[in-house]
Amino acid sequence: MLHRRDNRSHRPTGTSRLFESSRTGRYVHKLKPAIGFLLFLICGVILLSVLTMKSSPEEFRPQPIQSVSPVIISPSKIRGPAVSPVIAVDAIGPPANSVDIAVVLVCFNRPDYVRRTVDSLLTIWPENSSIGPARLHLTISQDGDFKPVTSVIELLLKDHDNVQHLRFNYDHDKWQASYPEQFLQDFSVYYRISAHYQFILNDFLFNKNNSHLLFIEDDMEFAPDFLSYFAALANPLIRWQSSTYCVSAWNDNGRENLVSNPNVLYRTDVFPGLGWMLTRKMAHELYEKWPAGFWDDWLRAPEQKRGRSCVYPEMNRVKTFGSEGSSHGEFYAQYLERIQLNTVNIDWLKQSSAIPETLDPIKFEARLYDDLKKATTITRSEMKGLLDGSKPLGLCVSGCVSIKF
Repeated sequence: MLHRRDNRSHRPTGTSRLFESSRTGRYVHKLKPAIGFLLFLICGVILLSVLTMKSSPEEFRPQPIQSVSPVIISPSKIRGPAVSPVIAVDAIGPPANSVDIAVVLVCFNRPDYVRRTVDSLLTIWPENSSIGPARLHLTISQDGDFKPVTSVIELLLKDHDNVQHLRFNYDHDKWQASYPEQFLQDFSVYYRISAHYQFILNDFLFNKNNSHLLFIEDDMEFAPDFLSYFAALANPLIRWQSSTYCVSAWNDNGRENLVSNPNVLYRTDVFPGLGWMLTRKMAHELYEKWPAGFWDDWLRAPEQKRGRSCVYPEMNRVKTFGSEGSSHGEFYAQYLERIQLNTVNIDWLKQSSAIPETLDPIKFEARLYDDLKKATTITRSEMKGLLDGSKPLGLCVSGCVSIKF
């Protein structure tokens, strides 16, 4: 044990007199029995600790909440632990730089959509379930037991024994009882969806050791490089997670007349959703405060973003065909149906410049600044005839005379 040093000596205070004595040998001789007994006591304590840990290892691990079928999740049991158990889960998770992605398909009551989505995904799924250093694991998380959907999933399980099936049974009363705010009666489906997503987060954190979680939905068609895109961005997302909280396959403005370059990535302050991946650390952060409903709008709030952004591609790696669902196809024909899905099969593991130039916010801002310098500045009235997508444009909204760089 270290002691405070005095002003006149470089030796610890309290020991100088002992060794300055003319009878040093006598003092040391008298201390030998005490030193021996002390060493014996320390060794005994260490041995007892080791034996105790070996005899009851489960006491040092979090007790997961079972998510196998059938189960009814009680929000009061899975929200707000006094001491976060995810610290221990992460300690036994994948090693550093290991990429192990849990791909989770969220579904409810649209069997034809589930079948179409799974067919599209399996078309691009690698034979050995790996892309470069990334391992992929497919899970279908089903809300309830809608028989036609269950039948589709059971047929899939017969042909693919490495696919996992989870079933979530929503209990509205228990879910509402765990939140203080008043639920909006006309939007009950959005509370159900939020509860399902928290169920998936719970299973991911407590029952699995994957490094990343990739959410997909049951009304999606995938680009040929969809999985390659996420596999290549997984490790960079961990490295830059202090400034980047997700990677998405979706561009809200990715209509066919507005996009052209399949190799370009951007950053956005608005959560894109619709095929998105987060790290285990981010999953834990969100799980601890998951909302009762409207989870995607909640994720766009400053309290969740905390100055971080999401990465997304210029050309969409996913396209939704869900004209029917919880939002009743609102704006589908006007906006979503016209999204351009990428058709180029890019090997993103070989994109050595695009990924770091986007994940690093400093490099991305420098690139964006350079693009703005090259842009043509126009007024709103001049813009309509110039939207051919051939070059970048800068828009003067109001009161602009010129833009100087």
